[in-house]
Amino acid sequence: MDNGYPHHRQSLFGPIVLIAIGVLFLLRNRLPGFDAYRFLAHYWPALLIVWGLVRLVEHYTEPGSGGLTGGEVALLVVVVIFGLALTASLSFRHWHWNGDWQGGPPWQQQYHFHGASQAELPPGMPVLVRGGRASVELIATPGSLIRARVDDAVRAGSRARARGRFAAATLQMRAENGDWVVRPAGRNPSRRVSVRLRLYLPATTPATVQVRHGDLQAAGWRAALRLVSDDGAITVSHPQADVHIQDRNGTVIVNAAAGTVEIQGGDEIAVRGARGAVTLRESSPQDVSLAALPAGFSLAAGNTRITCRALAGSFDLTGDSLNASGARDLHVRTDGRDIAIRGFRGGLRVRDHNGAVAAIPAPGAKLGAVSIRDSGGDIALAWPRTVGFQLDAAARGGDIFGDWGVPVRRHHGQSAAAGSFGGGGVLVYLRTTDGSISRSRFDNAPSISAAPPGGA
Repeated sequence: MDNGYPHHRQSLFGPIVLIAIGVLFLLRNRLPGFDAYRFLAHYWPALLIVWGLVRLVEHYTEPGSGGLTGGEVALLVVVVIFGLALTASLSFRHWHWNGDWQGGPPWQQQYHFHGASQAELPPGMPVLVRGGRASVELIATPGSLIRARVDDAVRAGSRARARGRFAAATLQMRAENGDWVVRPAGRNPSRRVSVRLRLYLPATTPATVQVRHGDLQAAGWRAALRLVSDDGAITVSHPQADVHIQDRNGTVIVNAAAGTVEIQGGDEIAVRGARGAVTLRESSPQDVSLAALPAGFSLAAGNTRITCRALAGSFDLTGDSLNASGARDLHVRTDGRDIAIRGFRGGLRVRDHNGAVAAIPAPGAKLGAVSIRDSGGDIALAWPRTVGFQLDAAARGGDIFGDWGVPVRRHHGQSAAAGSFGGGGVLVYLRTTDGSISRSRFDNAPSISAAPPGGA
């Protein structure tokens, strides 16, 4: 009702901010590997640009519109302060962990010092290494001696001050509570001291290494290993016993392990030739590469759950794709990834959302039940013509293609097919929404092509 007073429509900036926040949360939940924190820290000024464009449009489309309201001013202040805080936080984190700061201001110089120590290691006593900023390499040696060599990089304004900091961060080795404890930089290490420790001890010694920042290495170890780093690369080669690794941010590589391998965290993970079971848990890695795992593996990463009884070939997981070859009894549950499975044996169970699924069994393999459920993507399955199966397939908003050997019923944009082929056999259960189902030639791997929502 027009009462003679000018009416000012509220700005759209507030709703735009809410929509943007909602979209970020949606992307974080649906796209594995999406870093909402980093995205906001880099692109929050785009909100100010959008706000300026909205106000410019309002100025020309609504003559007489006023300036900024009190609520808009408050919201702008909150956005600017929050955005600057995010950017500063990200810059500080990168400066602190990844730059050349090494725990001191960049205008200070870096000085290098060396130290060494050795002692007689009691038989059977485990070794515990604890440090802050320290890279540690375990080197197997004969005998019962434990020897340590440190190369320290110290940040300071003068060499005399750097020497004082080095002296305060002296290498310590002693028996404590049943462990032989090694502290590369003493009990109270300075952040301005970065240590590289080479630790020589018998390979049959159970060892635990815990550092906050640094790379860890071990090769040919014949006793249990536990390696923990909050930020750094961890590399283990030819361990002869079980390995437990915890890495918050970094690359983890394990080659030719004789025992089990358990990895918690890590950005990029590669495990090859492990004879024991491999477990990846409580992690959201950007890349996972596995190969030749006769005891199989299990993976829990965000909304992804995968188990495999045995892996004769390879398995690769990235942000938007999953590729596996030579897997036996593979179970996959994930979101937003295109999935290609080649040469599978035994049973296969896949559940995906917003991704295409393609699968082809190994020639002559004994096959178990197959269940593929998808939403927003196509399903392509190859099957030997000489192997019978019991089909139960349905595509809502899509179609069923290929020679399945059973009739396909189509009604109101939905397709279904059920029946026996080749005298029956294992159950092949296929379901998709807004996608198609097709049977490919057995001598060619199925191709992957995501179907647009609402189309076949």
